[in-house]
Amino acid sequence: MFEKFEYNDHQLHFQATFEGKINEQALLNSIKLSIKSLPLLNCRYIDKSPYPYWTKDDFNIQDYFKVKRVLSDDLNKDCAENITYSTNAQNGPQIHVTLIKGLTHDAICISLNHQLCDATGFQQYLWDLSNIYSQMLKNPDYQPPLNSYSRGLSQILKNFTEEEIKGISESTEGEIKTKDGVTFDFKGDKNRPFIVSHKLSPTRLKAMKAIAKPIGATVNDILFAALFRSLYKTLPENKITTLPCPIDLRKYYLPKDFKTGICNLNSFITCSITSSLDDSFTETLAKVKQAMDLQKKSSISLKGTILMEQIFQTMKYEEAYNLIAKSFSNPLISLTNIGIIDDQKLHFEGAEITETFISGSIKFKPYFQIGTTTFKDEMTLTVNLYGTVEDELKIKNFLMIMDNELP
Repeated sequence: MFEKFEYNDHQLHFQATFEGKINEQALLNSIKLSIKSLPLLNCRYIDKSPYPYWTKDDFNIQDYFKVKRVLSDDLNKDCAENITYSTNAQNGPQIHVTLIKGLTHDAICISLNHQLCDATGFQQYLWDLSNIYSQMLKNPDYQPPLNSYSRGLSQILKNFTEEEIKGISESTEGEIKTKDGVTFDFKGDKNRPFIVSHKLSPTRLKAMKAIAKPIGATVNDILFAALFRSLYKTLPENKITTLPCPIDLRKYYLPKDFKTGICNLNSFITCSITSSLDDSFTETLAKVKQAMDLQKKSSISLKGTILMEQIFQTMKYEEAYNLIAKSFSNPLISLTNIGIIDDQKLHFEGAEITETFISGSIKFKPYFQIGTTTFKDEMTLTVNLYGTVEDELKIKNFLMIMDNELP
């Protein structure tokens, strides 16, 4: 649906650069073994009525793994070219890994079909992959344990009674109608995918936390406040009043140490405020916090997920697909805070990660999304687009505006 209607490439993208060298054969063997954690990686998706299904296939190494050798240690150009790779769900496999080997250090770029998991699930996969790699360097015969944890929404809904689920699906609490139709005037280029990244130092992150803590706000609240204010400065007539906020249902509805399979447990709440540049940053932040707190207290984040589950359980696939395609409204502008990349869990033995980020799907015009990840207290903002050089420059300028709004 996402590619068909030209929303985005429906992929998750990961990049890491290393101080040191990656063992090529160990990485390849690790990828093969990691499929045990997520067997769908080795499948093709058959979108066929009355019911679609996954079918296992035997893929060649070159279908999911590539090595690029560079006669220098400037790997930026090669990373930029390979991080935008898109898998094909129908043809498979559902993952592609590029190892870029420089003279003294290496980089890895990974693309994975978003249909299989959300960004949290992607992090789980990356942890598994790096752990398998590290274990195999110590023991070439290492075999990872089978990940048999649930991938379904049932692991959350089982904590609710049927009456509670019915109440959530019928509730209007927290509902906000998004009317904003303003977005960036991108030219677009379907043959030119790119990812713009913009880094914020640990000092900046510390400053954000210092402003957020006294009023009980979060870093996410600060990012949204800065985005609102940057949009007021950039887009005509300052009409942006609502922005969707993706949330991880695991965080709100499962115990902290609860183990899930690698899956999609993502939903949305909506931040709606009335503000302007006449407000100080602190005033905008307070309004964002108030709006976010109200949404988090409601059950709105579960409602859409429950309804989608019910639609696919009670209707024929083709009817369910058409209904969702008709009713789904892809947000023109959004921000997703993917969160902290744990440097203790994402560890490739013998090669220290110096920089890394996870980025969401690459958008088609007119859609725009900022993604953020934090690694060792350094935050990376990313914006992905199929666009022109002019579009890329426009995005870089906007991220500078947002940088100036942030503490």
